[in-house]
Amino acid sequence: MNREELHNLIDQRFNLEELKTLCFNLHVDYDSLPSEGKRAKIRELILGFERIDKINELVEKCQEMRPSVSWPNSAKNPQSLSQTEAMIPKSTQHFSAPKRINEPQKQLWIIILVASPIIGLVGIFYAFTPVIFLVLMLSLQVIIGLKINVLSEIRVFAPASAIIAIISMSLFGSTTSLDVGDIQRILGA
Repeated sequence: MNREELHNLIDQRFNLEELKTLCFNLHVDYDSLPSEGKRAKIRELILGFERIDKINELVEKCQEMRPSVSWPNSAKNPQSLSQTEAMIPKSTQHFSAPKRINEPQKQLWIIILVASPIIGLVGIFYAFTPVIFLVLMLSLQVIIGLKINVLSEIRVFAPASAIIAIISMSLFGSTTSLDVGDIQRILGA
């Protein structure tokens, strides 16, 4: 029996749902077979199993599912079904695991959903850092009685905080606006 006879037998003995079950039992993704229509899918299935030299598996699964049908005994005569690799078109090489297309997209969304609030909180923190620093220093001076020159400390820390605050406000938006005079006052100029 040649591959055309095997093709006709599978076509006659299996309906579309049974063909999908056959593919499932053979660990072949039915939807990944490149052709449209039942006969074309059967052809691609046979060519694929010939190419990987596992046509016996295909015939054995067909025998399991349809024991009353006289299937070719490919174990006795392996050349009856197989063809040389040169005769099998290279376009039938579609026997791979289904691709997961959505994985990178899911990872990207997770990164965006986790990173956005963190970046926003960091931006808000840096926007209000000069005020927080001033309140902390004044609190320490009052509570502990430390003699810290708060203004000199703020002058060292304020330029970096002001720049980060401006960048944060421009990136994340702000209901308040800073003009040149505000920036000069923050920087102590």
